[in-house]
Amino acid sequence: MNFSMKIIKPLISYSLLALSVFTTQVSIAKDVAEKLAKEQAISSSSSLYLTMRDGVKIAIDVHLPRNYQKGDKLPVLLYQTIYQRSSRVPAVKNPDIAKPSDWLATPKLDHKESSPIEFLALKNGYVVIKTDVRGTGASFGHRNSPLPLEEIQDTYDILDWITAQPWSNGNVGAYGISYTGMTAGMAATIQHPALKAIVLGWSAIYDEYKNAMQPYGFVQPGVACQWSDYLVALWSNDYQSAKKAIMPVDSDENAYLLKQAIKEHQRNETVCDLLTPLVYSDDKMGKEQLSVQKFSQRDYKKAIEASNVAMLSLASWYDTGAVDAHFVRMRDFSNEQKIFLTGGQHGARSHASPYTVSDKVLPPIPSGDVTWGKAITFFDYYLKGVKNDYPSWPKVTYWNLGEEAFKTSGAWPLENAKNIRFYFDKQQTLVKSRPSTMQQADSYKVDFSATTGRNSRWWTGIGYPMLNLNARQEEDKKLLTYTSEPLTKDMQITGWPIVSLTVSSTHSDGAFIAYLEDIDEQGNSIYVNEGGLRAIHRKVKANPVTGLEHLPYHSFKKADAQPLVPNKVSEIKFEMIPTSVKIAKGHRIRIAIAGADKDLSWWR
Repeated sequence: MNFSMKIIKPLISYSLLALSVFTTQVSIAKDVAEKLAKEQAISSSSSLYLTMRDGVKIAIDVHLPRNYQKGDKLPVLLYQTIYQRSSRVPAVKNPDIAKPSDWLATPKLDHKESSPIEFLALKNGYVVIKTDVRGTGASFGHRNSPLPLEEIQDTYDILDWITAQPWSNGNVGAYGISYTGMTAGMAATIQHPALKAIVLGWSAIYDEYKNAMQPYGFVQPGVACQWSDYLVALWSNDYQSAKKAIMPVDSDENAYLLKQAIKEHQRNETVCDLLTPLVYSDDKMGKEQLSVQKFSQRDYKKAIEASNVAMLSLASWYDTGAVDAHFVRMRDFSNEQKIFLTGGQHGARSHASPYTVSDKVLPPIPSGDVTWGKAITFFDYYLKGVKNDYPSWPKVTYWNLGEEAFKTSGAWPLENAKNIRFYFDKQQTLVKSRPSTMQQADSYKVDFSATTGRNSRWWTGIGYPMLNLNARQEEDKKLLTYTSEPLTKDMQITGWPIVSLTVSSTHSDGAFIAYLEDIDEQGNSIYVNEGGLRAIHRKVKANPVTGLEHLPYHSFKKADAQPLVPNKVSEIKFEMIPTSVKIAKGHRIRIAIAGADKDLSWWR
């Protein structure tokens, strides 16, 4: 009897496991079927190859509204992606790329609740065009830069084709999130007359070095190389690693052309290999020897202003370091611009304010329908000529942390704002009065285990939710902290906090990171914001952006490198990432200083 029971229990266990796997597969298949039915109800889709000026073939999906009738002239929205314009998954264990029956189609449109732009667009009478950028997906070519110059120029050829189609009214808008926000942002540089408006979603394209790829002057090998590995899996059609495979265009049923395209992708240089050696903003990378500046909007100011393209920025306070880019671009470029900024993370996939988020993912505030509904109103105004309320929108709508509510402003920085200075004082206090003794100092040995974790603002760029930053008091024990007395009234902080450190170091280089924290009555250390600088980039120059002259400006160029002289007193001055927060009466303000963030591998 005992022997029989020992056999029966594992059999029951295995049967339950098999049932669980089968149930999961059925659930996934049902979900895919429902999404495909939803797409078919709203759109009519097709795909083709479009040949560029240099002979490279670009794969394109065309999504027409289901109610489109021959003769209709519609505005068009363009989305250019590095992540596969459309995909498929295996239907059998070892699928043959050339056998359509071995594969199941997956949804072609974005079904995430946080980004319903494509469904909203089709419902409101837009044609949606989605492309695989060169060197990726089913497109031919290769890439030797995170954003090749040829890819930017492809946009002109694609727009020429769009405007020649019988369903086009000649007006085009570009949109995107993250990388696709980069392609949308750089589309303005080509000055095509059909491109009237752009939605830049959660993208650091204004200054890719400072705001995304080398924040504070450091590369982030952990984030960059994990992103890079995923891209390699996508463009090599490694469906086991990427969890999806490339969908051929309609005319390439047996994937003959797709196989050729994937072979050309073997010449791609990886993002990890391109970015990790960089130190300076003008360092050259890859076979084409391009700097990061070559795919940043700031170097194309004249062209973008001449394009007269209107821009709507969708952003979040905790989107890596990208939020800075939206505000600086607004000050720098004369184009019509407005900003809608949430308290969320990268892509606003979830709410991120540490005042309400602890260890569980919360839905975005507001919903994706509300946020992207603003994009439709914006596009309606510029591409359809609809007389809606867009012109009356404030320049900036932003989430006020702590208060957990939206506020608006007609300018940024805010008008009539008052600067308040705090000083580091004895016993690691933070005070408003200048200390009477100026020679005192605190010693700190860098703790390389210090971290903001893998659920920080930086990791949200590759899909991690921002969590567990509402109680950092244990982590603060690894840092050099300065804390104020309890506030006697609420304090509103909005803009770029500026940090000035007078330091001497045993080394000529290093990381200087400062965290702005709110200490509540229970002693919880709530992460608000941060800023930092690699020491060799400490040289301060005149800020070239009108209206931002008060901010310390670092070029990050090799010619401006200024290493520390060991054991000599020097100044490290930098602005934090912009923020807006209401710190309540009775709470205390803390500045916590670190020399490392372990999970970003900034410094070892």
